[in-house]
Amino acid sequence: SSQIKCISPPRGIQASHATTVNVTVGTGMGISNTLEFIYLPVSVIFRLTPTLGTSGTPLHMHGYGFHEIRGVQPVCMFSFSDGDEVQTPATILSDSLVTCDAPPSDTNSRARVGISLNGGHD
Repeated sequence: SSQIKCISPPRGIQASHATTVNVTVGTGMGISNTLEFIYLPVSVIFRLTPTLGTSGTPLHMHGYGFHEIRGVQPVCMFSFSDGDEVQTPATILSDSLVTCDAPPSDTNSRARVGISLNGGHD
């Protein structure tokens, strides 16, 4: 197989910066390769403005721990009460402010809003 899937172990990161660890794959005949895995500090959203709107409404997430990863598009994640999940591109304005637009919705429903700094691969 050309892929290996593993789950990163918990790491109590209290620092305000990313921590890099090396990932090594042993083949039974030695080490095939060593790659880096980056643990990011936990992002926390403590305020969303505005709290209601229509499709395309600009949203601002206030919090901390928002870090850009070079080459990765952060996304806002919307989980609607009917089970639908939608992602929209996000822009990190600072380590404490993220903005994105509300996605289209056919219904007058509530959505849980979150941020993914790794393109929705959380």
